[in-house]
Amino acid sequence: MCTTEASTDKDASPILCASSSHINEDAVAGSSQNPIIIDDDLVIAQESLEMTHKMKWLATGSPRRNHTKASAATAAAAIAASKVSPSATRKPQRASKKAHVTAAPLATLQKTRNVQVKELTSVKNTSNAYGGHLDRGVRFLASMVEERQARGEVICSEGIPTNELEKAFEKPPNRFSAMAVEMFLVQKCFVQGLGKDTADGIHGAFARYWDTMDGEKYAGVYQIDDETGRVTGCPARAPAVMAVVHAVKVRSAEKGHAAIRNHAEAMMIEELQKLMVWSETMCPDDMLTMPIEDLATLKFRAEHALMRAFISSAFTLWTRCFELLTLQDQDIKNNCVGPSPHYIPHFKVLLENRKGWQHAKGYDGPRTSNIYEIYHQDVLTIDMHAHLPKWQAYLQKLQPNWKVEKDDYIFPHIAPNGLIHPKREMSYDSLQTLLTKFTAAAGLEKHYTTHCFRRGGAQYRFINVLHPIPLGVDQSFMGEHIAVQHATGEDVRQIQDCVNRKFDELTRTITTRFSHTCHSGPTAHRLTDPISDMLVGPERPPHTQLQASRAASAPYTLPHAIEGAAVRKEGPQTSLPQRAMSEAASVITPTFRRFNFAIPDLGRTPGAWKRAIKQWEEVDPVTKRTLRDWPEEWYKGSSATAAKRMQRKTIFDEYVRWNNGRTRSSKHGTAEEHKSNSSHNSPPETEIETDI
Repeated sequence: MCTTEASTDKDASPILCASSSHINEDAVAGSSQNPIIIDDDLVIAQESLEMTHKMKWLATGSPRRNHTKASAATAAAAIAASKVSPSATRKPQRASKKAHVTAAPLATLQKTRNVQVKELTSVKNTSNAYGGHLDRGVRFLASMVEERQARGEVICSEGIPTNELEKAFEKPPNRFSAMAVEMFLVQKCFVQGLGKDTADGIHGAFARYWDTMDGEKYAGVYQIDDETGRVTGCPARAPAVMAVVHAVKVRSAEKGHAAIRNHAEAMMIEELQKLMVWSETMCPDDMLTMPIEDLATLKFRAEHALMRAFISSAFTLWTRCFELLTLQDQDIKNNCVGPSPHYIPHFKVLLENRKGWQHAKGYDGPRTSNIYEIYHQDVLTIDMHAHLPKWQAYLQKLQPNWKVEKDDYIFPHIAPNGLIHPKREMSYDSLQTLLTKFTAAAGLEKHYTTHCFRRGGAQYRFINVLHPIPLGVDQSFMGEHIAVQHATGEDVRQIQDCVNRKFDELTRTITTRFSHTCHSGPTAHRLTDPISDMLVGPERPPHTQLQASRAASAPYTLPHAIEGAAVRKEGPQTSLPQRAMSEAASVITPTFRRFNFAIPDLGRTPGAWKRAIKQWEEVDPVTKRTLRDWPEEWYKGSSATAAKRMQRKTIFDEYVRWNNGRTRSSKHGTAEEHKSNSSHNSPPETEIETDI
């Protein structure tokens, strides 16, 4: 819309109105954005245009006359009006230059650079792994130097001084630093059989160690001056070190027989039999019924009984180790009878914690594939039906004051002090330690871990299933083929030896009893003893004399336990029922004082301090006493529960002190107690324990 006077006229020129509007809008816009100054020349030009238009309109009398000439004149006037003087627009002022920043000191820049590079280029796990390799390398070098010093070796035959070798990993590196790294790689990768990951880790750890030593002084290509022994560059990049790393990588790339297997090996039946025979030689089943003399004997027998039960069970059920560790008493159903017509006795095992079953999707009905019927097997080494009940019976004898509950673990945690925690399962690491210990002592050289029994048990059952001629086709399930087969010469010899041994024992028993009767005087009841013993039968001699010679040189033995078995054999003979009763009593009441009273853990859930006070105050149903009333022999010595009891006592004392409105400020007590104790007129203050 035109703001001039000509805008009221209907016949005003549209170009002139547009130009006037354009000028006004520019003036308004310029006032809010960039300042545009409209001087007097611009105002005069606009007024002259308006006067020219009026005069032409009055002179012609009609706006249509000379339309072309008027339009041209109007356009020329608009162009002249649109030209603004140079003073109308001014360029915005440039921003002032920023203040000059002073450079930081060189030491600060270097420190910042080192910190940022270390944070942004290093990974925490990698740094920890490198630190472990460095620590192990330093210990390896220290053991090597200590060995040389013990031999009194100052300079070896290769001309290596011991004192210089000792400083190979120190600052600065010397001429033996590269050789020390090389020997460390040989020890780890070729002697211990580790792989390329270990070689890369050791090489990377020592390379970074020397690259960052004194800035970059020892970074780069390794060089050594033969005359002065001065080292430049990184010793971890020496050609000899790189050759060892390359050899390890070449070995790891090999396939077939030359390759190194790091996965768990399957324990074959022959290896399992070797392991079980060694265990029964070291700790026969008869030893489990003998009196327990000390804590070492208890742990020794418990380990063998547990491992025999675990190995036979895992081999039979094809389980991973951690799956079988979760087996509880409620998962075993005893006194089961098979279907007709044989009605074979057995027990059932319910295995719930198979891998992947906890997160199975959907519901296809009750699961029955995890119920196993355990029967007696003719191969004793893998007879779960025989070994597992023996372990359960021995476990119950070790804790006679504990009543077995449904949620008790079959393979519980056994503390270092011999206490059994039935509510806590044995850890996988503890079992792996026992497995490694047993296989090494039995002479097995393979690498056994979680899947060794699972794979071995499956291979034992199915490795010959596709054989064109079925093996064992002439064998019956019930074992009748053994009863009807012909006796061999070895069988006849064994039977003859058994009869001769029994006859000799019977003759010796009668002679001993008759000689004793003659010396003490004949009586009626003394004459009946040999006859009753003959009717019952002599005691079966324990087979420990043969094992005593084997155990003399074998590792992991308890000689005094084997000697006890031999002494027991040479003692007076008793009938079988009397001997069973005496053995059971001897196991329940061992010869050394051992108390099966464990203090329960407080747990990690809230309210642990309340449970501690409850244990200290309330009577335990097993011990029939409160924790505060325990005798000293219950928590000192071999029981080793004094630390737990002291923790409960400290919590209770602090609770009583807090309830009385006093807080402990130091080990000397509160300020009030300290002031009272320092006073000469008043006796020292004593705390009175109150029942809470």
